[in-house]
Amino acid sequence: MTKEKKLAQIKSLISDFANEASENELSVLLEIAALANTEYNQKLFSHVNDE
Repeated sequence: MTKEKKLAQIKSLISDFANEASENELSVLLEIAALANTEYNQKLFSHVNDE
């Protein structure tokens, strides 16, 4: 399975979960998104600094 298909599958699962999630569960999703964004930014800036 390609990365793009995996990402699409993850997005679909998150969307399905979010539609039925409680407020606390949505809060957890936001924390996960923030962590993923932090990791992405660290990798992005690390790559930029290497150039």
